[in-house]
Amino acid sequence: MVSALIVTKFRGQGSEALLTNPLRVAGAEFLGTFALAWVVLNVATAKGTAGNSFYGAAIGMTVATGVLLFGGVSGAVFNPAVAIAGGVLNLWPLKTVALYTVVCVAAGLAAARLFLNIEKR
Repeated sequence: MVSALIVTKFRGQGSEALLTNPLRVAGAEFLGTFALAWVVLNVATAKGTAGNSFYGAAIGMTVATGVLLFGGVSGAVFNPAVAIAGGVLNLWPLKTVALYTVVCVAAGLAAARLFLNIEKR
C-alpha cells in the first residue's frame, strides 16, 4: 500500500518533470537510488547472505522496478556515474547533472548509514 501511494505521488509528469518540478525528480531519484543501494548492501555484503547466488537477480529486479516506477518521472538514473556521463555527453545541462549527482550520493550515503546501523545490532 505504501508503494502504491508513492507511485501515485510521483508518476504522471513525463520527461518535462525536471523542468516543471525538480523536487519530484529529486524525490524519485532519492527513493530509487536508496532502494538500489540498500539491496546491493544487503545481498552482496551482509553476513547473513554470504554464499547465496541471488545477488544479480535481486539487484536486477530492483533496477527494473525502479525504472518502471520512476523512469517516467526522473529518467531512473540511480547512479552518480550515469549522471556525470550524461553531462559529459551533453545529454543534460550542468544543473541537471548536479541535481542527479547530489541526490544519488545522498541516497547512497543514507542507505549505507542505515545498513551499518542495522548490521551493528
